[in-house]
Amino acid sequence: MKDTVELLRSIPKAELHLHLGGTLSTEAFFPLYEKYRSKGEEPYLDSVRYSSISKHPVLENFLRTGSGATTFEEFLDFTDFDGFLDVYGLTTCYVRDAEDIALLAHAAIDDLVAQNVRYVEFDITLGGHKVIKYSAGDLGPVMDDISKNAPIEVRWIAGLPRFLGAEESSRVVRELVIADSKSLVGVTMGGPEKQFPHAEHAEAFRLAAEGGLRLSCHAGEADGAHSVWSAINDLNVERIGHGVRSIEDPQLVGYLAEEGITLEVCPTSNIVTGIFRDLEHHPIRELYEAGVPVTLNSDDPAFFGSNLNEEYEKLHRMGWTEEELLELVENGFAAAFADEETIDGLLDEVQAYVESERGDSTALPEIVRTSSSSVASGSDAVHDAPDMNFEPGSVEDLIVRVPKAELHIHLAGTMTAAVFAQLLDKHRSWSPDLVNGWDSSAMSRYAALQPLLDGDLDVLRSPDLFQFEDMDQFGVTVRVLNSFVRDLDDVALVAAGAIENLERQNVAYAELTFDLERFSRLENSILEVGKRLDAISKAAPMQINWLADPTRDIGPENALGLVERLIDARFETLAGISLSGRERDFPPRLFAEMFKLAQGAELRTTIHAGELLAADSIWHVVQELGVDRIGHGIRAIDDPELIDVLAADAIPLEVCPSANVATGMYPTLANHPIHDLFESGVTVTLSSDYPTFFGQDLVGEYLSLHETGWAKNDLLEVVENGFLMAFISDEEADRHLNRVHEIWEEE
Repeated sequence: MKDTVELLRSIPKAELHLHLGGTLSTEAFFPLYEKYRSKGEEPYLDSVRYSSISKHPVLENFLRTGSGATTFEEFLDFTDFDGFLDVYGLTTCYVRDAEDIALLAHAAIDDLVAQNVRYVEFDITLGGHKVIKYSAGDLGPVMDDISKNAPIEVRWIAGLPRFLGAEESSRVVRELVIADSKSLVGVTMGGPEKQFPHAEHAEAFRLAAEGGLRLSCHAGEADGAHSVWSAINDLNVERIGHGVRSIEDPQLVGYLAEEGITLEVCPTSNIVTGIFRDLEHHPIRELYEAGVPVTLNSDDPAFFGSNLNEEYEKLHRMGWTEEELLELVENGFAAAFADEETIDGLLDEVQAYVESERGDSTALPEIVRTSSSSVASGSDAVHDAPDMNFEPGSVEDLIVRVPKAELHIHLAGTMTAAVFAQLLDKHRSWSPDLVNGWDSSAMSRYAALQPLLDGDLDVLRSPDLFQFEDMDQFGVTVRVLNSFVRDLDDVALVAAGAIENLERQNVAYAELTFDLERFSRLENSILEVGKRLDAISKAAPMQINWLADPTRDIGPENALGLVERLIDARFETLAGISLSGRERDFPPRLFAEMFKLAQGAELRTTIHAGELLAADSIWHVVQELGVDRIGHGIRAIDDPELIDVLAADAIPLEVCPSANVATGMYPTLANHPIHDLFESGVTVTLSSDYPTFFGQDLVGEYLSLHETGWAKNDLLEVVENGFLMAFISDEEADRHLNRVHEIWEEE
């Protein structure tokens, strides 16, 4: 009997998510380049790629001069999803006519045969490219001929580029339906999810379905779970290309499992493009265990360096059992856009193969063929999917849709795994002098951080890194990870991820706190830092202001010096000064001069207090510093007199419940004092603090309060407090509140 790896290599398999352009190779690309260069035809650069080509110097030089590279792999210098789209678009623009399609297809089929792939659906781009010299009508006979003469089952999926717009998508689909290619079985849509909403292409997908074509769509890859919901609701798809960000929404995961909506998962693709840090952090296992129909695919093997067999082998090395991997094999056939007779025949081949290897007539379980059976029966299960999870008009729906303010969120705490992976791959080095001496000493106390002191960078890819024993370990871990933020481009990368998540939550205003001490050590002046932060704010889709945090840990004299430098270089979107760090070692009164200086420069002020230490630390802030807000301040609950003062003087608290639970301050949200503080008349705002590290964003904070029984009007009051206590003008606050009340009126 073959071992598992040998079995997986030799068993019949299906590949449902394979871009024909993604099979380019040295042997194919360079002849194609010479073919068109000899005709005097230049590379086609649309406006997006034209502005990006300089990011890829080897490819740029080759496209302009025809020299400097001898292998296709030399062009693959991307580190994120946008970079991949650049390289993919700039190389596949040389696939221009039906002859080129045939060249690639025959080479790809030979490779698939060698992997024992028995069924494939090639995704082929159709529509709009100025460079493409084929139409749906021209290509149909070529595709049919390739499929008819292939030694395996070959089908085609028409890829509609999102960026070409709705009219072009509909035009292409009409052509496809008229052409009536026998081997064209469906349509899909790829490209940047965030900029081009699915709903704009609903007409094209409706026309495709009416024309007998099956429906898939890339979603939940570079964009979040809401993108998957949109593909289901707006496009009525049967399968989702990638869909891995579904894991961010448990209700969506349950829906996919219940309705049998298949995900075309491509793990290596997601890792190479920075969607996930590594295979250990990839959600394919969680999705599978949740009952979601998962298939395994290679996406663009020439660009990501992993074919279908290697995808199976990687999962096997991760501990997937033979039975689980065989289920993925079956899923690939069961979800195919083929007739039931073809699917049954292919599944019979799989069954027969396993029986021959095992000598077991019941080797494989009966599979539920959700995608095929739903179409055959005429049912339309996915059409009635819930709209973005919640019933319109419900409290949950209001929480999601209402504009919100986030006043206590550290830029350092927004770094996603995908962003960190990019920074780690960019810098590839670490030393203890990148953090302060206290952090370096503290690292030796924590098993998850100790190996890094010996130069082991792999420890930074371990999920154990985010299991905090105490507040000190949490703080050290944050500062270690953010020690990879080493220039202004890194700052912009982290900020882009943070702003994307804020936009997804309908956050209309945010005050992002940045580490002034760390930023002062970048190879840029504070004036240059300020200019970049202003630029980030102005480009954001919501109002962003900045709070500078010199941190207690550097001591009062150093903090004062940094704030003096900051005031001299003050930038437009700097709203104020915050102060975090170790309360126990650096009590608030030590920083009185710093706060007085900032207030004299008309900067607003806030300070972390009463998080770890008792109510006394809050009294010191109230009586000695005169700050506008208090970060956390939850230990005020221990002192009724202090509660009365906070309520009477309307001194707001920036409360971050999930953070306090995650760091062990309180066992559960039910035990958190936010409930009693609010009932006592204290002005409470709600924030997420370090959302990536604590696994809770602002919407999640509101939903959690609702689940503990907070009334609708109480939640609205907290939303209002966010804008009323923000470091903005009254006119700006009123503008935001008017938008709030357009959606959520007090009852």
